[in-house]
Amino acid sequence: YDTSEVANILLKKYNQIILSGPPGTSKSFIANSISSSYKKENVVKIQFHPTYSYRNFIGGYIVQGKDVKWEEGILFQLVKLATDNKKENYLIVIEELNRANVGQVFGETIQSLDRDNHTYIKKEEDLVKFKIPTNLKIIATMNTADRSIGVVDFAIKRRFISIYTPPNPDLLDDLCQTNFNFSLG
Repeated sequence: YDTSEVANILLKKYNQIILSGPPGTSKSFIANSISSSYKKENVVKIQFHPTYSYRNFIGGYIVQGKDVKWEEGILFQLVKLATDNKKENYLIVIEELNRANVGQVFGETIQSLDRDNHTYIKKEEDLVKFKIPTNLKIIATMNTADRSIGVVDFAIKRRFISIYTPPNPDLLDDLCQTNFNFSLG
């Protein structure tokens, strides 16, 4: 079976997937393949890292000169766009999901991954309803070989369909011909 095709079917049905596996097993390739079926301007690709925060993803206060103002994060912006344009499909690709503190980055919006739930976000003096619409899909990639990075908590994992992308030793044997007498399998 074609992993990309299966991943796309599961994404359409369940709204968010995690592609996990060791480096070089086509996680980003699959995500890019799926994203090519969306309008280019409707796809956002980001990469989590240890200092990636709730403010970057959802929103928060920033200092601009002498002023302090609330600035929308990337997911908050995409949710607004997808909510306002129900006939369009949107996709966010999150590379290296487990490199950030995922529970902290999502905060209270974790429950919104269940598309029938919503939460409220305090934006300046207002409480703003936050609900991820079904026309916004999420693909995350996760490197399972790097043990120095954080684990994704169960509240996140249970809301994503996990697709493992294993290495293919046969492909490596074919592509990496050596003069030595050993096998990668």
